[in-house]
Amino acid sequence: MSDTREPPAPRDDSAPSLLPRFVAVLGWSLLLLRLFVLDLLEVLRAHSVNDYSAFHAAAVAISDGRNPYLAKDLIASAKSVGLDVPHPYLYPPLLAELLIPSSYVEPFIARLLFGLVNALALVASIWLLQTWIAKQTDNKWATAAWIIAVANFWPIRESQWMGTINPLVLLGIVVWWTQKESSRWAPLALALAVSVKMSPALLVLVPLTERKWRQAAWIGALSVVIIAASCAATGPHALDFVRNVLTAFAPGARWHDLDVPVDFANNNSIAAFVARFTDAVTPDHMALLPWAAKLHLAIALALLAVGAYATRGDRTRTLGMAVALMVVAPTYSWEAHATYLLVPFALVLTQARSIPWAWIVAIAVSWAIMSESVGGFLLPRELDMRLLRVFAHSPKFVPMLVLWALFCFGVRRSKGPIAGPSNPRALPRALGEPAARGAAPWTPLGSTPNPLAGERAPQTPEIEVQISHRS
Repeated sequence: MSDTREPPAPRDDSAPSLLPRFVAVLGWSLLLLRLFVLDLLEVLRAHSVNDYSAFHAAAVAISDGRNPYLAKDLIASAKSVGLDVPHPYLYPPLLAELLIPSSYVEPFIARLLFGLVNALALVASIWLLQTWIAKQTDNKWATAAWIIAVANFWPIRESQWMGTINPLVLLGIVVWWTQKESSRWAPLALALAVSVKMSPALLVLVPLTERKWRQAAWIGALSVVIIAASCAATGPHALDFVRNVLTAFAPGARWHDLDVPVDFANNNSIAAFVARFTDAVTPDHMALLPWAAKLHLAIALALLAVGAYATRGDRTRTLGMAVALMVVAPTYSWEAHATYLLVPFALVLTQARSIPWAWIVAIAVSWAIMSESVGGFLLPRELDMRLLRVFAHSPKFVPMLVLWALFCFGVRRSKGPIAGPSNPRALPRALGEPAARGAAPWTPLGSTPNPLAGERAPQTPEIEVQISHRS
């Protein structure tokens, strides 16, 4: 009796695994629960407007013809709608102008609406980055790891609780990065982010290091035009934005009557590091001494120069380095500002194959520290040493520097997209050759076609060889 067993069915490795999908669904469920239920309940319980009070007061000031950049006018506008004394308004006029319609609503209701918009902006940013990760890597666990890590990332909840502008600015950065190859309007997203909060201007370094002068000029010009237009709409009061806000961002300058010590616990900036390591602060601890301010500037410029040189020509590494520097370079860097680090983390997941294991461990530990709600620690007098003080009072400063160093020195320079069956056009691009439209899937050298799956052996083109005989 002959053996007539059927051949085994071919294994379809291209089918997505259910387990990574299930983990991703769990991650999204946890994220949405926290953003739209738990965080909302916390805001309702605390019944506080926090950072949003400055935005709301500035909108009221502009609508009433007051100066949002003058402390007494901003406080008067806040008091007129029942708010406590807000912190100074440190942004271009555009944000306050966009919030003028909400100034006619009761402040706490406006704060809830602003929180809802922030939550939607975070969801959009996380979804765009997850989609981008899926396009950049064949690893089915990358997106699952991404959403689980993000769902447990404390700074995005801090941004929600504090009512900051960071989620909306993050959305502008993410739209620009993920759509810049497919949409000519992508630079407008980054320009709007710069026009709301000026620190993303550092990201123009990405096209500059690639020598894409036109793209960099386009982003810069759009930012200047939008900020100028918003200043013109505000009127003469906008001159104080230039006199009192722009100049106050210089190292060593006091920030616009902001009564927060530069060495305050959990300030994770370069300035706070200098303040704690040198004790070179003014008697009221509100600013660095002149020589310490120069040291702050020197460190920031050195990190910028080294990062630009080390990542030149590699847009992914340049973006990761620049975002990390964007968080630590300003005088104040709070936990909510680490929301922007979602972008470098997404880049890390797509570059995992190019990162040595030692760096993988370092970045995993750093991300774990940044993901927790870690405030400053008080040290006993006998342990209050300078270096230990930096780690205790700025627990996230060193992890942020590790992230910067990873993109400068830990990620190998990319050679192009990974070629494989799911990306048939990657090989020609990696070799600098144009990919033909409708190109057949790339087959690795030495692979054998599977006749059970209906595959055919590739036809070898006939090559005519002419042999010339020398006489």
